[in-house]
Parts: sequence; structure tokens; C-alpha cells
Amino acid sequence: FLLHVLEVAGVGEPLGSITVLHGAGDHGGRYEALAGVLAARGWAIALPDLRGHGKSEGPRGHSWGLREVLR
Repeated sequence: FLLHVLEVAGVGEPLGSITVLHGAGDHGGRYEALAGVLAARGWAIALPDLRGHGKSEGPRGHSWGLREVLR
């Protein structure tokens, strides 16, 4: 399945990377403002849409359980 990830970074070599995971029924784009602030301070940010959320493929509202979420 296709997993959508929005990546935000400032100019130059990043200090490191941060991945922000959303909760159930949400999507990574909700955290764009936070990503902008962190990127301006030198971090590279990844905002994925988990399976079945946002722009990622998968049945909406479906989960095989906690093991799938952790994977």
C-alpha cells in the first residue's frame, strides 16, 4: 500500500530528524505548523499519514490491532 509522508526541512544540514505520529482518525498534515517551527530551528521533520488515514491507502478506520500500529 502507498504510505504518504510530508517532509519538512530547513536550509542546510539538519541537526537531526523528528517523526511526528498522529492519533487515530487524524493525519500528518495537522502538524504542519509544528513542523515549520522545528524546521526553522534546524530539524528535518517527517509527518506520515498512517495506513487508512489522510492521503495513505488502506481501509478507513481499520486496524489489525496494536501490533500493526507498532509495526
